[in-house]
Amino acid sequence: MTVTRPQLYVMYDGQTEFNIRDKLPFAEFMGIDEATPSQANTYNEVPTQDGSRFLSSTIQKNTVNVRIHVHFTTYADLKNKQDALRAFFYRKGLFRLRTSAQPDVVWFVRNVTFPAQPIADGANDIRVTIPMENPSGYRYSRYDSLSQADLWDDYNFNSNFPIATADDFIFKNESNFDIMNPSAVSIDPFTQRHPFSMFLKWTGGSIEVVNETNGTNYSYSAGKDSNNLVELRGCNTFNNGTAANQNTNFGYIKLETGWNHFKVMTSSSHFSVRFKFPFIYV
Repeated sequence: MTVTRPQLYVMYDGQTEFNIRDKLPFAEFMGIDEATPSQANTYNEVPTQDGSRFLSSTIQKNTVNVRIHVHFTTYADLKNKQDALRAFFYRKGLFRLRTSAQPDVVWFVRNVTFPAQPIADGANDIRVTIPMENPSGYRYSRYDSLSQADLWDDYNFNSNFPIATADDFIFKNESNFDIMNPSAVSIDPFTQRHPFSMFLKWTGGSIEVVNETNGTNYSYSAGKDSNNLVELRGCNTFNNGTAANQNTNFGYIKLETGWNHFKVMTSSSHFSVRFKFPFIYV
């Protein structure tokens, strides 16, 4: 049976994604070694008390190792391929990586120093391990909640969540509804600065959205006859693209893992609420 080598797909600084062989045709991608997630706990020490008092817990950055094999024929060929590797990886921007083995999972990483030397004296091969720092410590879904057709087909996470489509993150004229967050962590744009947007569209005065699962809430007060297209982007509000925090209660929305129950309060009979966020995994 023939074993198919995995493919590495790269996006640099938000540009178009490409297969690494398109830029480095001599580089054979051997795989990615993902570091164990790192969690750090902070405690308060009281000299007169036994033990420690827990304060907080955070996911720390980790390292993703990209393994590449390079064959060369002459010393000049070696130097040319070393230069090409360094020119490609030694950049100051952010790489987005994904593989054919996990096509719906991406890492956002930055490289650090790596050697690119022959495996032995007289050898004609280089085996390079490129350490890439993952500042967030997370893995992300390739698509966000509004940018795919069928989560069951698109996301191979072996996660226990029901079949869903992008329509399951859009609610029209529903005062009570449930939304699924299939991530491994809560989506928290306030304390963790996770990417999250909620889009509200309605006609009339104020609107309030409450996540009754955890109590987070957001309200916007507009003119009586206003046509409103409001985006809560993280913790900041934009009305038709213009900053509008002054019209809000300075609230935010947090999504717990699993199901979240929402309630919408507005005098408008026609309104819509859309949720846009990536799925986050450790």
